Amino acid sequence: MKDDPYSFAVSFISFFLGQQLGAVVGPYVLIVICSMAGAMIALGRRDPNKKPAGWSFIAVVIAAAFCGTWLIANGVAKYVEWVADPRTLFAPVAFAIGFIGLDWDEIALYMWDKFLKSRGLPPREENKNG
Repeated sequence: MKDDPYSFAVSFISFFLGQQLGAVVGPYVLIVICSMAGAMIALGRRDPNKKPAGWSFIAVVIAAAFCGTWLIANGVAKYVEWVADPRTLFAPVAFAIGFIGLDWDEIALYMWDKFLKSRGLPPREENKNG
């Protein structure tokens, strides 16, 4: 057995469900656990009066992790030479998606500012009046 979270999740689930079913279900269990851990942290820093609240927030974040984990892990593995298997990135990517929660707009604006700065243009705060 390898010592990465993906292999551990597959082996652990295989113990209960069998090897073939564990190979299918294991990655999803890993994504749910890691994204839920990140979502709990994100939920703790949110305003309690914001929507969605509680379990619906966690469900939305887990759904986002289901949709994005494989895509992001494969994209990173394609460009980072020390990652041999993209499945080893499922745990950190799912946790990061959960940790970000619903604050993707702030990340997009930050990346946009970095893009503008790399092109020698003023950041968006200075463009508001122009």
